Formats: sequence, C-alpha cells, structure tokens
Amino acid sequence: SKDFRLQAFAFDSPQGVRVLQLNESGVDADKPDGRVIAEQLTTTGKVTAISSALADLGRRQSTTNVSGLVVFSDFNQNTGSPAVPVAKRLGIEVYTVGVGATRAVDATVEVLAEPFAHKDEQTGATAMVKQTGLEGQTAKVRLLAESLGTVAGGAAAARTMIAEKSVVLSGASQAVEFPWVPSKAGRFNLIAEVDPLPGEAVEDNNRASREITVLEDYLRLMFVEYEPTWEWRFIKEVFHRDRLVGLKGFRTFLYSSDPKVRKQNTLFLPTMAPPRSEFFAYDLIFIGDMPAAPPLSALSNRFCDMVKEFVGEMGGGVVFLSGPRFGPQQLAGTPLADMLPVVVDPVARVRDDQPFSMRITPRAAEYKFMQLGKGSSLQDLQESWDMMGKLPWYQPVLRKHPQATVLAEHPTATCIDGKDKQPLIAVRPYGRGEVVYMGFNETFRLRRMMGEPAFRRFWGQVMERLALNHVLGADKRFVVRTDRRNYQIDDPVVVTVDAR
Repeated sequence: SKDFRLQAFAFDSPQGVRVLQLNESGVDADKPDGRVIAEQLTTTGKVTAISSALADLGRRQSTTNVSGLVVFSDFNQNTGSPAVPVAKRLGIEVYTVGVGATRAVDATVEVLAEPFAHKDEQTGATAMVKQTGLEGQTAKVRLLAESLGTVAGGAAAARTMIAEKSVVLSGASQAVEFPWVPSKAGRFNLIAEVDPLPGEAVEDNNRASREITVLEDYLRLMFVEYEPTWEWRFIKEVFHRDRLVGLKGFRTFLYSSDPKVRKQNTLFLPTMAPPRSEFFAYDLIFIGDMPAAPPLSALSNRFCDMVKEFVGEMGGGVVFLSGPRFGPQQLAGTPLADMLPVVVDPVARVRDDQPFSMRITPRAAEYKFMQLGKGSSLQDLQESWDMMGKLPWYQPVLRKHPQATVLAEHPTATCIDGKDKQPLIAVRPYGRGEVVYMGFNETFRLRRMMGEPAFRRFWGQVMERLALNHVLGADKRFVVRTDRRNYQIDDPVVVTVDAR
C-alpha cells in the first residue's frame, strides 16, 4: 500500500461485487486492517460469478486509473459467461491467487424429459449427473414420479419410484437413462436424486425435478387453410408423423382442395364446421390465410362463433397465420376480430417492398416457444431468429390489442400512432384460452436454415402451450408459469398465474 491506493470488493452473487471497508476509516485507506476485512467476508454466497464481478468493476471504475487487479478465489465458477473475455476488455493486468481445495468435491443432477408423454406408452427421462472430485466413486441415482394432483382428504399424492441405478462416476458428466411407462394421465413432477457422497460440502444440488404432462392419447390439431402454402405443407409433414400430434391427431380443412381428396384422405376434413361434439374435441386450431370478406367469404358465422366459444369458454388455443394473399384485414367485421392480439386495418395491403430482419422484443424470453434452442437471453433469441433470414413481406395492422404481448416486431415500420413498431408475433389471453398472432407465414425458413429441430421446437412449443388448458379440462383451475426453469440466488423471477 506504500505505492498504490487500494480498494477491496467481494463477489458472491450473480449481480456483481460489493464494496469492502479496508479498515475502520472507510473503503479508501493507506493501511488495510485484515481483521476488518475478514469480518465482512461470509460463506453464505451461493454462486461464483467471476465474469459478472469483472464487468461490474469495469462499470464502477475508470480502468485508466487502475494499475492492476488481484483476484482471490477457488475459481470454481458456477454461473455466468466465461471470465477471460471480460477480463481482456478491462485492459489492465489481472493477477489470480488460488485458495481453497484444488478440486471441489460435488455431484449435481438435472432432469431432462419431454414436457408431454402418453399414457401406457413408453417414454423416458434422463438424469444428467455432473461431478467434480468424485471420479470412480459409485453413486445411487433414482427417479421418482410425484402426482401434482391430490388424493382423498386433500393430502399430497405419494411419490412413485420409477427406478434406482448404481452408477460409477466417470468424466465431468454422464447420462443415466430411465425408461418409464406412465399408467395414469395428469401432471407429474419427475424427481431425480443422487445420494450424498463422501466429501460433498453442498447437498442441495443432489436433487432436481421437472414437470411433465401425461396425455390420454395425443393432441388434436385442426388446421384451416385456403390453399396449400409452404407453411401448411411443412406443419402438416412434420406433425402428422410426430407423436405429439400424429396421424390420429392432425386434421386439416383445405378450402381449395378437391372434394374427392377430402373424402378419400383421412387427414382432410369435409367441412370446417362439423358437429359441435367433433369440433370441441380438438385441442387447438390453426387458421391460415383465409378469405372472409365478399365476394369470397370462406369463414362462416357458425365456424367463427364456435372458435370463440372453443377458446373463450373451453380453454382452447388458436393461431392466426397471416398470408400474403388475403391477410388479417379480411377478419375485420367478423366475430374472430375480437379475439386477435392486434387491431386489424380493413383497408391495409401486404407490404412487400423491402425485405427485413424481424426484431425480437425483451418479452419474448418469457415464452418457451420463442427459444429455438441456443439460449434464452435476448441476444441468443435474436441470433437464432436471424437464421430465418430476411422476410420478404408482412401484413400491417393498426395497433396491438391492449391485452397483447408483442414478441417480435418490424425493425422500422410503425403502427398508426407512429411510435409502436408493427407487431409480427403477438399473444393475448382470451377468456379461458389463449391466441397467437403471426403477421407472416414464413417460419418454414427455419427448417431450411436451421434444420427440422428448430422448426419442430417452435411449433411444438406453441402447440403445447396453447393446448395445455384444454387437455387438462375443467378441473385445472389455475395455470402457473415462470419465465425460466432454472434460477440463481437473487435472480428476478417472473410468475404468471392465470385463474380459471
């Protein structure tokens, strides 16, 4: 301290650093007092976020006045991005001093499973076991299923052991597979547990859970479209052979199709407005680029009224897919206009003069179907959706509905107020159900640019979200959602509760 002015900081949370006093005089002192510093150190921190700490220091301090940085840590970083790139951006010398055990002794577990399974059909879950300092030891790993319903008297339902396995730990992580045939439909927590091993200081991370829904059979999707667009083709091809929907669950009414095809091909419906019992058996409805205004009014009042009842009263879900030929302006004046997440402009026309890259909004991170697999940060989402390439057109609207959440928007074009950007993907609640609006029908480009998994993930997650309320029926009085599955201490949590 003879030649340098010292400041001290501690980092034990993902938010950055906290200032430490060097002695009883304050934070800037010529003579540090080890006792004063030690009294401010704790062992209650849950995470080591070196990159966040360095970034916070960069914001707090002008690095032009900093000669160097000394970091004391066990460097067992367990959250955040890599620290080295952040350290380089500081532009100063960084010295590291290792303390504590050279290797942390720890075992953690994570559950991987599809969100939907089918009753009496084999499914499975994977327990991902990660370890440090436990190479060669034998761990007992078990998987349990816990019903999220209640039993007689209101007591919590008992857990059911699916299986237990002994695993010799090898490598940083390994997958332990658990096949499972659910015997009941409903909502379940799958719980993976690893028995504590000698030397582990933290045992809270030896247990993890994931919620899944076991269906009686499959999701029932009704896709109404005027003609075979590329979007219709790809959704049909992917999901009529996907076990989430399958051959028994996918049905389509194609207005322009030959009546003989509708009769001979079981995937095709002869009418878009079947008897009520058949119509309300569907779990979700896709409505494509349909004409609804004279001289070609393809959407009957009966169909529109049943769609409103299906969503508003029965908790179903509907997706409106705008196309370049007719567009959402056709819905103005129909009963369906009241459901939309946007307010349509009856005189608008498709805008196809300038290709553009869609801009993802911060609210998109709250919706799983917007996460194409790369990550959940706004930057990750934007980079993933940029892989779709530039869109050649979009359908403009007057404005978003007051209850709507806009997940993607045009980068420059605005609504009638001249401020809000044109919504391209938006969602809103309607009665007991939910409605998704797409201002384009070009997501098939994801399949071409990123492969079928990204396309399937997007539409599969849309279907799962919209169909869940209808699948679970009237007994499901509340739907609780969080914006993410995993959190660290002090992370903000966005909880949405829909009361039915």
